[in-house]
Amino acid sequence: MAFMNRSGPPILQLAKYYKLTFDHVLVIHDDIDILFGNLKIKTKGGHGGHNGIRSIIGASGSGEFPRIRVGIGRPDTHIDVTDHVLGKIAKEEIKHLETVLTSAGQAAHAIINKGLTLSMNMFNRNGVRSDKL
Repeated sequence: MAFMNRSGPPILQLAKYYKLTFDHVLVIHDDIDILFGNLKIKTKGGHGGHNGIRSIIGASGSGEFPRIRVGIGRPDTHIDVTDHVLGKIAKEEIKHLETVLTSAGQAAHAIINKGLTLSMNMFNRNGVRSDKL
């Protein structure tokens, strides 16, 4: 077990143990730059300021791994970003959290069974959207 911000080394150890290349490691993480409830599947990329993803890139030496980005949205301007990310979930969002998490699980299942491209077409266009919640 490790904190998210230091998740790179344990993920690297697991990948080595199971003899996986990092393009076969699926990372699901929160993303402040996506509205709450929205999902985005990416095949690779940078860390975008996310310290956990930064740790994984540092450990693997590359951003070449698929990910499901689960939107948590940016806070109001009067709320500190760290408090927003690490703080309590808003009551309005708690009502929809199960739907969001179920959708992220369905996206992971689709990636495993149907591949990245088809899953991106399914979820990046039609995934859970906060305006539909």
